[in-house]
Amino acid sequence: MKMTFLNAARAAKAAGFAFLATLALLAPATVRADAVNIRSWLAGKGVTVSDCVSGDGYHSDAYCPAILFDGVNAVDNATDARANRWLARKVKSSTAQVTITAPDELFASENDGLALVRFRLYRYSSLSDSYAVKRAPATWTLYGSMDGTTWEPIHELTEDNYIRWDSATEYVEFEIPQESRIAYRAFKFQPLKSYLEITIPAQTFDWYNGAMELELYVEEAARKPLLNLRELLVSAGVTVADCVTGADYNTGMGPDILFDGVKETTETSGTRWVGAQTGFDGGVHVTITIPKAVRTNGVSGHILKGYTLYRNINGSTGRQRAPTTWRIQGSDDSETWTTIHEQSAAVSWGSDDSIKSMSISLPENKTPYRQLRFVPTSSTAQSWLTWKVGLQEIECFVEEDITFQGTCVFFR
Repeated sequence: MKMTFLNAARAAKAAGFAFLATLALLAPATVRADAVNIRSWLAGKGVTVSDCVSGDGYHSDAYCPAILFDGVNAVDNATDARANRWLARKVKSSTAQVTITAPDELFASENDGLALVRFRLYRYSSLSDSYAVKRAPATWTLYGSMDGTTWEPIHELTEDNYIRWDSATEYVEFEIPQESRIAYRAFKFQPLKSYLEITIPAQTFDWYNGAMELELYVEEAARKPLLNLRELLVSAGVTVADCVTGADYNTGMGPDILFDGVKETTETSGTRWVGAQTGFDGGVHVTITIPKAVRTNGVSGHILKGYTLYRNINGSTGRQRAPTTWRIQGSDDSETWTTIHEQSAAVSWGSDDSIKSMSISLPENKTPYRQLRFVPTSSTAQSWLTWKVGLQEIECFVEEDITFQGTCVFFR
């Protein structure tokens, strides 16, 4: 469950999906000159493209994920049509996915990658069989990743704005908004429902998704590295404990402990925060303030992009006090608070120490705040426990918000 955010950066879901769904059907056939098909980019680096492709839930080797990146997007006979299609998801409950990964050695630094500018999805040819339109993916999520483990959504289509395929539509095309063009080294396409599954859900037949080609147009880019907030404060000479306040906590187990850098230890003395003596209506919270001392070199603020909660692992009460729902909020004046993330669906930490941390990525947050607040709203604590919630550590990962700097030259 633990994720790494140090090399992560912002990524957001494309806005205005309904509009984009219409735009996809009307998009021009030309592609931006500064973007290149990832297949061509890999081949130009001397890489065998099929070696970079993997996937799950596909029909057989004859219809494997590599076919989606073989460069064939049109055919003129039935034999080629059957040989150039990817088929996936024989059972509705299974999940199909296709991943293409650019090898790390192709990049100069750990933050270099490929930003997705535009993509096209070609349905397979009707020359192959009569299900070409019906099997075309109508809903999906397209993800990006720097490490192949932590995935961030780039583009998403749901049943509210699915693709309405017809025999005259050979492909759909989507432009990625500028603010969502973030560098990644791997892209994952996860089709959800086919056109038939949405339009005639009662219909049943084998293999629920199929396509001929997925063209990802990318440009080389660099990611802004994220910073561990505690490490940022320490490097600026700030005493972290002086930046932390809270309410409704047990004596000797105050909020400063949540930012002391100690995690995943069974030591009980001075390593855990415990709160909510009167329940979760008593205003229990922990707040960390980011002082001006860390705003240097044009940095006007810091944007929260992810966080990790480490629960107490000092026995059964530590597990029972782990928060199950909570809010992460931001403020600039300690009075008006904006919810950045709300964990409204209860999470399960497990009954043993196998799950010690819970990580959340916040690619959609683009607003810097001077203060960040953790507000637990429930836990699995039993009624006999006096204190209802507890944690060992909170790690916050932030991105610097850079103010433009320039030099004015006057002539006279």
